[in-house]
This record gives sequence, structure tokens and C-alpha cells, in this order.
Amino acid sequence: DFKQQVAEKLRDVLVSMEPSRWKETSTAGTESLPSTTQVDEAIEFFVEKHWLALMETQEALFKDVEPTKEESLLKAFRGTQDQNKIMEDFGVFSNSNGLAESFRRRRLANEQRAQ
Repeated sequence: DFKQQVAEKLRDVLVSMEPSRWKETSTAGTESLPSTTQVDEAIEFFVEKHWLALMETQEALFKDVEPTKEESLLKAFRGTQDQNKIMEDFGVFSNSNGLAESFRRRRLANEQRAQ
């Protein structure tokens, strides 16, 4: 199963990056590796929501662009706003209020300037 293979590799990466952090791999470890449910949620978010949304936005941004046309400028603005929202959602998912708020403010300020 794809998700199980990714989960195993992700855990391997976590352990290789910080072997002394995890109780499962070090007697000095202070934290448990993320649960299967947490890893599954992260995989689903990144593959099915975050990555897909970024790829769709990139496709829209760079398809049929004519720099001298106003429609291309509007497309660039909308794409940038979409990317800001995607990153805001990532901040929410990762419990990083600062990241989420930063991209939310950027997105709202851009909308305000565009009016």
C-alpha cells in the first residue's frame, strides 16, 4: 500500500535526522514517533491537498501566459493569492499559527491593495 510505504520511509527519515530525539531509538529520547494516525493524516494532507493544490496553481500560473496582456497579470495575482491561501492552510495544518497568520495577512493586504 502506497501510504504504508511512505509512512515507513517518513519514520526512517525522522529517526535518521534526530536519532536521539525518539524513545523508540534512544534511551535518551524524550518523544515518541508520531502515531500511525498522525503520519497518515500528514501524508493525506501533503499528497491529496497541499501538493495537488500547489500543482494546480502552478499549472494555471504558467499556462498560456502573455506578459503584455492584462489577463496574464490578473492570472499572476490570482495565482499568488491562491499560493498564499495554500500556505496559510499549511500553517493551520502544522499548528504553526505564525505561519498561517503571516500568509493570511499577506493575502488580505494584497486583496486590499487590489481594490
